[in-house]
Amino acid sequence: MASDEQDPQSSRAFAVSTVAGDIARPRLLARLTAAMDEPWTLTVLSAPAGSGKTRLLVHWAHALDAHGDTAVVWWALQRGDMDLEPLRSALADVDDERLRESLARVAGSWSVETARALARSLRGAGRRIVVIIDDVHLVEDDRLAEMLTSFVNAVPGNGHVVLSGRGTRRIPLARRRIAGIALELDAKDLAFTPAEVRLFFRARDVSLSQGEITSVLRRTEGWATGLRLLELAALHDSFATVLPLRGDSPTVTDYFAEEVFADLDHELSDFLVLTSVPDSFTPRLASRLIGGAPAAGLIEQLIRLNVLISRNRDEPGWYHYHPLLREFLYARLKERGDAAVESLEKVTAEWFAAEQEHRLALTHATRSHDAQSMFLILRQCGMQLVLMGHACEVISATAGLPHSVLAEPSVQLLIASARLARGDASTAAALLDSSPPWPGDEGSAAVRQWRKGLELHIAVRRGSLTETLDRLELALDEVTGESQLDT
Repeated sequence: MASDEQDPQSSRAFAVSTVAGDIARPRLLARLTAAMDEPWTLTVLSAPAGSGKTRLLVHWAHALDAHGDTAVVWWALQRGDMDLEPLRSALADVDDERLRESLARVAGSWSVETARALARSLRGAGRRIVVIIDDVHLVEDDRLAEMLTSFVNAVPGNGHVVLSGRGTRRIPLARRRIAGIALELDAKDLAFTPAEVRLFFRARDVSLSQGEITSVLRRTEGWATGLRLLELAALHDSFATVLPLRGDSPTVTDYFAEEVFADLDHELSDFLVLTSVPDSFTPRLASRLIGGAPAAGLIEQLIRLNVLISRNRDEPGWYHYHPLLREFLYARLKERGDAAVESLEKVTAEWFAAEQEHRLALTHATRSHDAQSMFLILRQCGMQLVLMGHACEVISATAGLPHSVLAEPSVQLLIASARLARGDASTAAALLDSSPPWPGDEGSAAVRQWRKGLELHIAVRRGSLTETLDRLELALDEVTGESQLDT
């Protein structure tokens, strides 16, 4: 259930068995069964590696097999398959004499017409036939794809086909969707619910609190293999210790290296690594991160390949990687050296600053460890962040600035503003005292007004009515035109 692996024998017929710790998922099993009563004869399961597709179908196949009126045929495609001969052999193993007689009339070398004849032979069966074709993403040959498509489209009403894999990119389904597909399940459908997470770990003698279940779902997004990896990590340590399972842990790293990167070309692999810096990204940000090349096509390609990338539900045009995958990718980026990481963090910070995403801009500027970038972001976004209630983050960011930057009047005023926002009027006053106002025309009107406003608010906090009124008169003698400062 937590993996899409199967017994080698299952590649030619239905011989898949359940494994210890598997849990039934009634809500999905019911949907699969109900789909057979639809007027269409095709169900599609398309989701990333490790989503639990095969384990779900194993449970369903055993449930169907327990009823004598339905025969299940299982064909797990393998790299190098060139025709439908394995499927014909699997159908011939069904204990149905009428079906065998019908299959015997399917003769000749394999072609699109032979594939249609194989599908039509199901009419001769004395009972319903369910054909599960697993790992359809392994179809590499265009001729095989054409034959498989022809077979699927010609299956009669007493047959039902399930295509399962990481994608059906070689098998065109656009026309079939117009004609009708009984059921389509994707990664969101297959994601474990809180109740299923509880059952998964209860089967492993681990009892989770509601808070722990929430943490598990936040880290795994209900991904079946994420649960399994968490379970494996807990074998070597206490569950409480491994609960924040990370994408750069050895077990997770090995999995992604084998199951994700192994099937991708250099362009897509490089794209994944370079775009792992932000939590979410748009095609425009992704383009900046990869050096200016168009990114939309690569994103759509990753979606078609089901590489644990999703569209943000509440933000159209934004995408994100599975949390564990992103951490794995970011670890890969770090292997390229600090300079590579810091350069991309700086690019990301500047992009978010231009988009008025102040908090994200500051976060990435801090990670860039580039003093000039941090200074520019703080000048642009710092006061807005203080007013938005993020004074602590501003204070934390300024702690990493060199003394030459900290000495800048605008930085001193920003720190004083953040301290005052945190209720520390004394420290704010001390910062202003250590940075006396410059004489003459030095400093902009906005900076002078900023300082006056701080002095006024410090006086208010200290409770001195006379000092407050004095400060107020000073504050009114200059208007900058910047509404927040003047107010």
